[in-house]
Amino acid sequence: MGNNKVRSGICPLLDKETEIRESHIFPKFVYKSLKWNNNSKFVTRQVRCVPKQDGLKRYLLGKEAEIIFSQYENWFARYIYKPFRNGELNGVVEYDEHLYYFLVLQIWRSCLFVTNEYEKDTFADGLYETILLAMSEWKQYLVNKTLPQNYYNFYLMPIETKLIRIPRFLETEFYIRRNIEFNIMNSDTQKAVYCKLPSFIIWAPLCQDSNINYGFNIEPIGGSFDLSDYSITDIDIIDYLVYKVNQTVEWRKQMALLNPQKIKNNQAKMAKDKDFQDSELAEILSMPSLSEMQLSGEDYTMSFIL
Repeated sequence: MGNNKVRSGICPLLDKETEIRESHIFPKFVYKSLKWNNNSKFVTRQVRCVPKQDGLKRYLLGKEAEIIFSQYENWFARYIYKPFRNGELNGVVEYDEHLYYFLVLQIWRSCLFVTNEYEKDTFADGLYETILLAMSEWKQYLVNKTLPQNYYNFYLMPIETKLIRIPRFLETEFYIRRNIEFNIMNSDTQKAVYCKLPSFIIWAPLCQDSNINYGFNIEPIGGSFDLSDYSITDIDIIDYLVYKVNQTVEWRKQMALLNPQKIKNNQAKMAKDKDFQDSELAEILSMPSLSEMQLSGEDYTMSFIL
């Protein structure tokens, strides 16, 4: 989950002096699953930055905290993430407390990142304070398994084009299966933080009277959910995903205009690469597209927006 780069500090999870490691904001297995060869790159959307061959990292947690988190990340990757993306997860899915813990840790870690990265006045009125209150409860659960008292609902929303009726074009597949982001749905009546991984969205409502269908409500002690007749029908969720897909369209157009020669070079490189022909990215880029970016071949796959 981390690497050898360290610095001294207080671990924000365990509250003790230790070596703080430069680690991924999103799980490392996500980036590994998106690579088709060592030339694959990741880029953030909220700032202009040099594309990198690894995902977004910050000095965030100590080694002990990373070890704790890694066992739950590995569980999610093995039993939920990879089987679903490979089309092997169907019908009734049984889970234990690992799933709830993973959802909490990913939301808490993403909130930790954004509250460190952005000033309080960049958040809507009262939202920053609400997030800190929720993070405090989530932290107690992550450290000693004390269940949250107010911010206890966590939802897992599996997402594929066959599960949601929105226009099917290249950017829909690209957004659903490859984009990664943390964001906040904030309106007068609905507030929720969410983390989007490829093919999944983790939702954590910040108000308990929400009437939005966020997917499967995951129980702390374990349970099951049924994929056999599952679909995404909530109009608020659909509208929001359409908005996100449209953002993806505009972003990829901008990437193409910035360096058209790079795109041509990437197309030529991909055409010769045998590994690419069998990759997920090749499958997505071969689909019919309503976008001006059809078969652009650009290899930037990461999105992080606030």
